[in-house]
Amino acid sequence: MANANRTIFADWFASEVLVADNETCSDSLMLYVGSKAKVEYRDQYESRPKVPYGFDISKASSFSGVPDFVVPSKQHLSKG
Repeated sequence: MANANRTIFADWFASEVLVADNETCSDSLMLYVGSKAKVEYRDQYESRPKVPYGFDISKASSFSGVPDFVVPSKQHLSKG
């Protein structure tokens, strides 16, 4: 059932959100803010990792099978 739901989402995403185009590969680009605009070190946890619950826009690429790229922007490192 879960894989069937993922396939339904992927088909909808490909036909309505990131539609393929023979000339440009895609007719659109989707951007989203993926962090809380603070420095997050990969080896430091504020709390224990939790089991994911629900749907978040950051999961769209995983469920639809399209690439997801991270583009870092300017970050200020706090001293402390």
